[in-house]
Parts: sequence; structure tokens; C-alpha cells
Amino acid sequence: MLGVMDLDHALREDASTPPAAGGDAAVTVEAMKRYEVDKQRWERSNRLSLMIMQKSISIGIRGTIPNSKDNVPFNAKQYLASVEQ
Repeated sequence: MLGVMDLDHALREDASTPPAAGGDAAVTVEAMKRYEVDKQRWERSNRLSLMIMQKSISIGIRGTIPNSKDNVPFNAKQYLASVEQ
């Protein structure tokens, strides 16, 4: 289901990293624009993937699946890995 809706992006790809500072200003501006688009796409995919996965698991089972580590919430890929364990 996630693949059909192109929501599996966060499962297939890691979050984007900001471009390195310096260099040609025009290249940096273009790189930042591309980064922001990629970041928004990944965050949307991650948020919706988590929501769909969590809502499709029964409440009793969902309570036994960890959704964070050291008070840092899992992303969709990490949550899926915790479900598989």
C-alpha cells in the first residue's frame, strides 16, 4: 500500500542531509532548494508511513512495540525494524 501511494520513500531512503556551506552562491542556493524539497518529501512520507503502520497494528500489540530509543522517536524505517524484531 505504501509503495502504491509513493509513501515508502522514507522506508527506501534515509533523510536528506543539508548541503555543505561554501562554494558558488548560485550552486549553494540551488542545492538548498533541492534539499528543502527532498526534506519535505521525506518528512511527509515518514509521518504518513508511521501513521499507517501504527494504525494497522492492533492496540494490544502496538503497546509492546518500542517507538523510540533514548527519548528520540523512531523514523518509519526504524519503527518497521522494531516491528520485525
